[in-house]
This record gives sequence, C-alpha cells and structure tokens, in this order.
Amino acid sequence: MYFKINTTGCGEKKGLVEVRFDCYLSPLDYGYADHHVTVPVISEAYPGKVNEMGSPVDQKDYDLWISSLPTITRDNPFCCHFRCFEPDVTDEQIVKAGKEILVMSYTNHLMGDLRANANPKVNFTTNIVKIQASLSRVENVKTADFAEIAAIYSKERV
Repeated sequence: MYFKINTTGCGEKKGLVEVRFDCYLSPLDYGYADHHVTVPVISEAYPGKVNEMGSPVDQKDYDLWISSLPTITRDNPFCCHFRCFEPDVTDEQIVKAGKEILVMSYTNHLMGDLRANANPKVNFTTNIVKIQASLSRVENVKTADFAEIAAIYSKERV
C-alpha cells in the first residue's frame, strides 16, 4: 500500500490547510483487482450528436466510439481522505499523517466500511492572518515532493 498527496484536493478550509491523501493498494493487497482498471484514453471530445446537457444522443454510437479508443491500465485509489492541519504543519507531519491515514483506511477497507475513517477534531476560524498563513502553506504543499520527503523521513527514523 502507499499514498499520494493529490494536489487538486489541497486548499485552505476555514483557516486550516486541507490536504487530500489518495490511498492505493499494492498487487498483493485485498481488493487490488477492483482498483486496477483499464480505461479509455479520451484525448478529444465525442464527435457525435449531443443534447443540450452535452450527453450523447445515440448511446450505441457513443459506445462504439468509446470502444475504438486506445486504453491504459492504471490503479485507482481505494480511498481519498481529507485532513485539516494548522498552517505551521511540517512536511514530515503531513507524511506521518498520510501513513496513519493509510493504515486506518486499509483496516476499514478490510472491514468493508470506509465510513469508519475519522479525523482528529479541529477548530475552524475566520481569522484573516491564519487564513493567509494557510493559503501560503497550501502553495508549498502543492509543490513539495512528498515521495522524497517520505523516503528521507523513513530513513531517519529506522
């Protein structure tokens, strides 16, 4: 198992730094096959007729188009988990939280209940100084190499 920080889900939330952790299974983990999927590579818009909502008018034509596209095989996360931190959170604390979230999520995945995932209590705020500090920290989170940080963090604590 492993986790990645998904920067599309990171942001400021009521004065805190919100981080999205995507948790993935390894080939020998329970349920791996359900999250190891083959999907079409859609590089351009559907060329057929669509309705005012953008949905295909002819489902059979759309299905034929989809089946004609090249495919890739990839791993989808088995859990996407969000956690909020104070703006002074360190990269190492984020990595540590990711490891804790991974263990918690996998345990609950084995029990068939990801709804049991939980977070520590936090205190939201409307304090503009804290909001600005969180916005600044989020930008750093989005550019940090957490795989490298995790490797360094693991070596230092062996």
